[in-house]
Amino acid sequence: HLKNREDKLHELAIKDNLTGRYNRHFFYEVIEREIARIERSNEVVSFIMIDLDGLKQINDNLGHLTGDKILVECAELINKTARKSDIVFRFGGDEFLVLLANADCEKTTVMIKRLLEKTQKWNMENAEEYGCRLSFSIGCSTCKNCHEILKTLNEADKRMYQNKKYRKNKINVLL
Repeated sequence: HLKNREDKLHELAIKDNLTGRYNRHFFYEVIEREIARIERSNEVVSFIMIDLDGLKQINDNLGHLTGDKILVECAELINKTARKSDIVFRFGGDEFLVLLANADCEKTTVMIKRLLEKTQKWNMENAEEYGCRLSFSIGCSTCKNCHEILKTLNEADKRMYQNKKYRKNKINVLL
């Protein structure tokens, strides 16, 4: 009984309670293990930073409950797109991070393309029901040197914000 309770508490500590994805706190635990793995294996690691465009607009126009449903939908969409070996985190309010172990730029690009295709499909099937369309600002970066892993994460974040700035005038809410 105590073991089950301890497991449940650990689960609550490492997962976002809305989306069920790992949280930022757990990311910092995982990254330490990734650094050690990269040092041993000489593999690469990639990050994909994903920001849901227009969440504030969705919340303002459709309500926070719909905004929460959209966040859950996004988390599921990203998780279903990721490989089994990838780890998906809810990194911030409307930001998700995917850690791709042993994935170079080509594999990372493939995942991004799959995510965009699945997003288009989601929009065709669900936009009218939810009253909004999904779109993401995405940035990615690949690291071959474990000593620069946080710099690589920062680069993915920077690229995501560049993408967001470029796409700033896109309207997501269907009125």
